[in-house]
Amino acid sequence: MSGDYKIDLIALRDEITDLDESLLKLLARRREISIEVAKSKIQDRRAIRDVAREQLLMQNLVKKGEPLALDENYINHIYRTIVEDSVDLQIKYIAEHSLPEHHQDKVKVAFLGGQGSYSHIAACTYYKSKLGSVEAIEEVGCHGFDDIFKAVKAEEADNAILPLENTSSGSINEVYDLLQKYAEEIHIVGEQTIDVKHSLLTAVDSELAKIKTIYAHFQPVAQCSDFLASLPEDVHVEAMSSTSAAMAKVAELQDPTVAVIGSEQGAQFYGLTSIINQVANQKEANTTRFVVISKERLQVPQQSLAKTSLIMSVNQEPGALVKPLLAFSEYGLDLCKLESRPINGKPKEEMFYIDVMANANDPQYQKALGHIINERMTNYVVTLGCYEREK
Repeated sequence: MSGDYKIDLIALRDEITDLDESLLKLLARRREISIEVAKSKIQDRRAIRDVAREQLLMQNLVKKGEPLALDENYINHIYRTIVEDSVDLQIKYIAEHSLPEHHQDKVKVAFLGGQGSYSHIAACTYYKSKLGSVEAIEEVGCHGFDDIFKAVKAEEADNAILPLENTSSGSINEVYDLLQKYAEEIHIVGEQTIDVKHSLLTAVDSELAKIKTIYAHFQPVAQCSDFLASLPEDVHVEAMSSTSAAMAKVAELQDPTVAVIGSEQGAQFYGLTSIINQVANQKEANTTRFVVISKERLQVPQQSLAKTSLIMSVNQEPGALVKPLLAFSEYGLDLCKLESRPINGKPKEEMFYIDVMANANDPQYQKALGHIINERMTNYVVTLGCYEREK
């Protein structure tokens, strides 16, 4: 480089700014076109994702980027983000213009406990994404899981949200059993997974050495068993009907010797503060999956990514479960959940809860189900519901 040549940094930065503004306008226009594509897919009843087209798009972009000195990884990274954004936009648009729940101004939602419980947090998360605001929720707090189902059955609530499984403590068997009990009357219409971060909370200034009683729901107790086992023998754990009930109890007592296991998010409703964070056995990726139930079935558009839940019973004998599972496989259906539960009064039968990565109206699902029923592979089978998959 010659000594008399000076690079104009300001001019370069101005050019980059102009290019960035042009890119923003192009990205905005691309998103507008994605919405038009979604409208087209509603009209033609086509699936949102076209994996073959996406792969071809990436191949063509990589090829066109070579003479421009654009690295393959660079192109893949950028366009994967752009494509996923386009898919998310189309899913949201189709859902908002196809599913009846998105047109409600207000929805009565039943859940375990009161404000600040993990079920309440899950309900707020779910309906904020669906309806745009937690103000759309009319809360119906319940004392037990069976009370939640009864509230929906009696139309005292439009929907309800129930915890189904936790990555640390496993399945919540009572809810699975109630899904079996109300299978003909109540349907699954959605799902929501939330992060669970347990803390030890108190109503007044305190420290761990002072704590003699800990209030908690049985699920946090199971998920924090290592921490609780490490405490002195004179520390008593008091079981409560819900996390919110436990927090309300501690807030009422205003006692430095009592604490509660709950979330810092929920603690805000009761004026509690954390004295120890992260007391769960599983410190990272501790999540709980919730299902949303309703008295009415949900019709999910074919274009949406859907999941279907069903239950079936088979005799307790060798190979009894293999046949219906193979039937799903033969029709190209992916199963993502299989949970077994006993059947009250039928010791020689077993009930299985199954999640299928398909729309209940998908011809392949209907064929598989028809095949299972016609060949009498099960004693009982019923579809619990079809709903949008969680992203």
